[in-house]
Amino acid sequence: MATVVSGFLRDPPAVNSSLGALVTSDPSTQARFEGGKLAKTAQVTVVGDTTVHTPAAGKALALYWVSAINDPDASVSPLISIGFAGAATYLYSAYAIAHFEVFEGVTDQSLIVNLDQAGAVAITLHYREI
Repeated sequence: MATVVSGFLRDPPAVNSSLGALVTSDPSTQARFEGGKLAKTAQVTVVGDTTVHTPAAGKALALYWVSAINDPDASVSPLISIGFAGAATYLYSAYAIAHFEVFEGVTDQSLIVNLDQAGAVAITLHYREI
């Protein structure tokens, strides 16, 4: 019978095996649980694009986790769109976002948050500069 570990279904480990036996060898799964990521928080309040992170010169951004939520006490809830500056499409577009997925930008490309109307949106990022 499978077990749930941190939201993932896994086959039961062998008797006396370590927690590592529950984690797959899939690189994206490993990236979720391994350390070495940086964290950043921001609040976005204005209409249009707001740069929330620019990697150091010559580096690219590898985005692992993003959460974005409208202020629950606010009278308006702007549509939140998140993506890399200059990209043709957004990575996410919703009224609240909480998602793990590995996305890599290109060298020197910033991460932006776009609001369709003014509001108060709290942002949390987990990322690496590569």
